[in-house]
Order: sequence, then structure tokens, then C-alpha cells
Amino acid sequence: MAIKSSLSTLEYCPRSLNTVFCSDPLRPKDVAMNGKPGTIQWFDPVTVTTQSKMLVTLENSIDGDMTSRGIRSAFRDVLTVSFTPTLAATIEKFINYDGENHLRFWQRIGNATKTKLVASIAVPKNVVFVATCQTSAASNFVVRGLISPSNRFDSFYYIRLFQNTIVTASTSGTISVWDYSEKEVREDLERSRNWQEAEIRSISNIQTDGKFVSAHGQHAVLWNVKNMKIIDVLSCEDDIQKVAFAADGRHLIVSTKKGVVCWDTLCLLVVWRIQQSVGILVNSVGCFAIDSTQVMRFDAENGRVLETMQFSAPVDELIVIEQRKATLVYVAKTAKGILCNRPALIKSSGKGSETIDLKTPFNQLARISSSTSKSTSSSDQQFVRQPRPEAARLFSGPVHQLPPISFIAPLFIEKSLLPPPPRP
Repeated sequence: MAIKSSLSTLEYCPRSLNTVFCSDPLRPKDVAMNGKPGTIQWFDPVTVTTQSKMLVTLENSIDGDMTSRGIRSAFRDVLTVSFTPTLAATIEKFINYDGENHLRFWQRIGNATKTKLVASIAVPKNVVFVATCQTSAASNFVVRGLISPSNRFDSFYYIRLFQNTIVTASTSGTISVWDYSEKEVREDLERSRNWQEAEIRSISNIQTDGKFVSAHGQHAVLWNVKNMKIIDVLSCEDDIQKVAFAADGRHLIVSTKKGVVCWDTLCLLVVWRIQQSVGILVNSVGCFAIDSTQVMRFDAENGRVLETMQFSAPVDELIVIEQRKATLVYVAKTAKGILCNRPALIKSSGKGSETIDLKTPFNQLARISSSTSKSTSSSDQQFVRQPRPEAARLFSGPVHQLPPISFIAPLFIEKSLLPPPPRP
């Protein structure tokens, strides 16, 4: 019997690290993840088929797993990756061998099906974080608004200034800055930092204005990548798990062990806080909270739930892509494998009789629909006021730190329209 034809489907190998699961700005409708050891694959979440592959380690890895026979071969695999439209930065680590990690920089040609290796550098094995500058339509609009429109050249230069800047970080706290070009990559040793020699839990991507965040225990350090000066140190009063900027480049979403905190990095104030332990995904599409099998899309400015949906298994990692305008596809990595929720299966909160009504802080912040507003005495149906900065803290700082009137006015209006609290 001979194989007449074959169809390329999604590749999965249990020997791979399977730590890469992200989106790609150059291919916004595909999901990037590990394939066979040493490779990355892009797959279409609608058809669940591999579209293209990239060999990162530049070495042949054996296809068979000989562990059951007592043979453990050492090989490299992709630990993490960060993409921009023009470059890709990857970190590889050894499997079954105690060796250094490798940091590689790739020039991207076309639609990512062709890449060119620019530099390969050995780094300590505790270097596990890499971040690049993520540009979006919203962030470009914000940056253009900060610059005088009379000078187009300055605006264009400011937006593209950090597109060739890469930041790597080690778990021990060392942050390194790299300058990329199509011919070489150079580490800027003068911009290397280590904040109080504190362990790093997470780093955010670089924004178009040059700021990024590193998470150290209960503190989030806001940096300016241009000179690596500290803008501010944000205290979250709990161990931080993940930090990420919203699409506007202003709001910082921080996930801790006990909840989620949103910081306004312009005013350096807490906008809202949720006491619920959830995972987060923040990208150019929106902000999402992950609570076991439930996924909630929320507004970054006020934390209100926009829609909810359910998976059949607990979600370990999540990617959300915009297939068409206002049409989202949810792709989840679970213990059952890759699960995709296509537009026809997405349910918005407050619509239909099958709406998920879990009594969690995120759902309690959603608007109560007319279908659920029954005249009962249950306190679960009461509107929960969105946490805001305390007035004492809001007006105790210098006048230049006060937020604009467009931020304060909705707080006053919302508080005025709320019903009085129930008497005990």
C-alpha cells in the first residue's frame, strides 16, 4: 500500500516544550505554537491546519521518542518567541542537558514563510523572557496625538523609533536591551539594569512611546527603554503573575495571585481592582479574563464584562484573533488539546436563556439585563459599584498628577446615579 496524498494538519509532539502559544502581527489570523522539537508552526484556527513552519534551532531532531527504551537524547527546543512585522526574536533551551540558552534574531521576509538568521547569541539559562515593540492602530493614534501634526517626519520617526529594540530578561532580575538591524544585533551594555536584584516574574511588550514594565514580586517597575530610567514603581500589594498593556498603550493590566489591577500609566493611579484570581490575555483585540472553563472579555478602562463564553475544559492559555470585523475566534490550549470557539458559538452576556451566570466579581460588574432583572430580594442581583481611586488619594498629589476632567466626570455621574446602599 502506497500513500497517494497527504494533508498537513496541526502538529503536536509531547517531547516539545509546548511553551509557545501566541499571535503574530504579520499574520493576525493565525496562531503560532510549537511543532516538532526545534520548530514553530502557524495554524489556521478555523480549519485547524498548519499553514507554515519555521525551523528555529537549525538542527535535525529525531522524530522518534526513545525514552521508553532508556535512550534520552539531548536537543534544543523553542522556549519563547516575540514577533514584529520585520523581525522575530527566539529563545531556545536544551532538553535533557544542562546547557546555555540561545537567543536568535531573525529577519522576516514576506508573510513570515521566509526568514533570515541575523545573529545567534549564547545567553545564561535563566534568560527566559523576550519582548519587542508592538504597534497597533490605537497606539499609533495616541503617539501621533502627542506630537505636533505640523511635523510629519518627527511623528513618523517617533513611531518607528523602538521597532528595532528588543528587551530580554532573566529570572534573576537582569534586563538587557538589544539594538537590531538587518546586518547585526548589538547589546547595549549601558542600558543593562537589575532592579534591587529582585526576581522577575513577567515583562510586558514595549510600547510605541518606549515604556515597558517588569514584574518583581509585588512591584511593577515602569521603564523608559530609551535610557532605561525608571518612570515609577507601582505597588500591587500581592505577588504579580503577569503584566500587559492594553491596546491604547495607557492602561496596564496586572494579574496577581488574588485578583486583577488596572493602572493608568499616565496618571500613575489605580483605575479599578478586582478581587478574583484569574488569568489574563491582553492584546490588540481586547482584554480577556480566564477563570477555569470560562472566558470573559472586559473593558480595560472600567473593568466591565462585555461578553462571556465557555469551553468544555479548563483553559491553560488563550489566544483571541479577529477573523473579520467585530468577529472574534477564541483558541484555547487545554488538557484535551487545542479547542477553538468559532463566531457561531460565542455568547454575549445578557443575551439568551443560556447565558452563563456565575457569581464572580467580573460578572457582577456586567450590566444586569432585563431578562434577569426580577423583583427579588436576593443581594446577588444588586449592581456592584466599580472600584475607583479613593478621593483622598486622587486629590492628595500635586496638581499636575490629577487626571483629566473626562476621567473624573464619569466617576461623579456614576456615583450620583447609583441607588443608595441597602440598610442592614
